[in-house]
Amino acid sequence: MIPKVIVDTDVGLDDAMALFMLIKAHKEGHIDLVAITTVHGNTTVDNVCKNTVRTLEATGVTGIPVFKGAHSSLVEPFIHKEPFHGWDGFGDVVFETVSDVSILEEEHAVNGLIRLVNTHPGEISIVAVGPLTNLALAMRMDPMFASKMKSLYIMGGNTEGVGNITIAAEFNFHCDPEAAFIVLKNTVVPTVIVAWELCYKHCEISWEWRKKKLGGLNTPQSQLLNRIESQYMEKETFPTWLICDQIAAAAYIDPGVITRSSEHFATVELTGRFTRGMMVVDHGKITKEKPNVTIVERVDVELIKDMLLWGADDSNSTYKVPV
Repeated sequence: MIPKVIVDTDVGLDDAMALFMLIKAHKEGHIDLVAITTVHGNTTVDNVCKNTVRTLEATGVTGIPVFKGAHSSLVEPFIHKEPFHGWDGFGDVVFETVSDVSILEEEHAVNGLIRLVNTHPGEISIVAVGPLTNLALAMRMDPMFASKMKSLYIMGGNTEGVGNITIAAEFNFHCDPEAAFIVLKNTVVPTVIVAWELCYKHCEISWEWRKKKLGGLNTPQSQLLNRIESQYMEKETFPTWLICDQIAAAAYIDPGVITRSSEHFATVELTGRFTRGMMVVDHGKITKEKPNVTIVERVDVELIKDMLLWGADDSNSTYKVPV
């Protein structure tokens, strides 16, 4: 049976490449991408929907249902100050065409998630690469939702108290701390977390490789990435090209990407003056709580690079998804 997956996303720069990889696996018949659900985060949910459609258009794939999801956090709305992905999530690029959002499903993403998971109990994995608002709402609306997933892959949280949006919090969890808390508290299926520290410390890809190798491909996927990441690449904001959501997508498609991981109990701080939204990991098993997450600690960077080229439709790619 072909594995079924739903991607829950706030499509920005790295989300687009993550989608390219998952859509490539879908095109080749390795997974069944049954839906894409959108959520607020990098930009408004309306912009996320437009970006999702534009990403799909670049792949030439049609027929994957796209659902519009939560437009705001559960408790405190997240206010953008200097959006890393641009105000529209796609680098504020002016495109020649308008994304056809008429293809969006009428059903709300949360209702779609509940319906699909109940239709295929124990069969659908979810790759969540944005704030976890949709998943938290689904868990609140349907108490059996959490147990009916097959597995959950999350890009979010942090393991060492290092933040990228506040002193101590990672962006996706900080956008909706209550949602992240609910999801980690209620998850009962295998849950894999790609945290911020892994992304910026242990998955180094040079700017030269990004610009010349991935950026040099003559494919619609590469051309879109080059346009939306143009300011990011010009400024070289980080010492190396930073990828986040791509790692979560790669880990789901090919578990061989993960070279080291560990199981822990993890939760989310909700009230700290400086630490709200920070993922709290019981490294020393102090709480005696049963581990609820697997945290990815190291990855095969060269394999991920191969998968990025494959996902961008590199005609010379030799990467094969393991059977």
